[in-house]
Amino acid sequence: LRYHAVDQKSFTGMRERRKGIIINVSSMSGVFGVAYTPVYCGTKFALEGMTRALRQEMHPFGVKVVLLQPGYIQTGLEQDPNYRTDSEYYPFLKIFKKIRDHHIATGASPEEVAGKVLFIIRKRNPKPAYPVGGDAPFIAVMHRLLPVWLTEYLQRKKFKA
Repeated sequence: LRYHAVDQKSFTGMRERRKGIIINVSSMSGVFGVAYTPVYCGTKFALEGMTRALRQEMHPFGVKVVLLQPGYIQTGLEQDPNYRTDSEYYPFLKIFKKIRDHHIATGASPEEVAGKVLFIIRKRNPKPAYPVGGDAPFIAVMHRLLPVWLTEYLQRKKFKA
């Protein structure tokens, strides 16, 4: 992960000054798995774990380490993997793409995410993680309250072909 290399470069000065803040941008996909995106989710889960460990490591030095967990954001970035029409997944992927594209179109603006970053920077004692954008805060709460089997069931139902 490139995050680690960037973080390592920042550590020395922050430790010496006994202050600073590192904000790693993850995703709600790092909180729970999203069907048809296992590699993306895996990288975000890894970043979540690395950030939480780093938060503990940097605490004695007065350095804050925080996760920003955006939901769907109107980035305009190309999002489509190469869907093969002969794949047995294709009917599900078509539904997934339609739902995902709707969420991106109605998602948070990049300005909303930037505003959350400023909010975090200004906090004296920031929380470990901040979901941002659209229904991300709601999803984060539901993920904490609902059992895994129920969140998986609801996701399967949503993407059912």
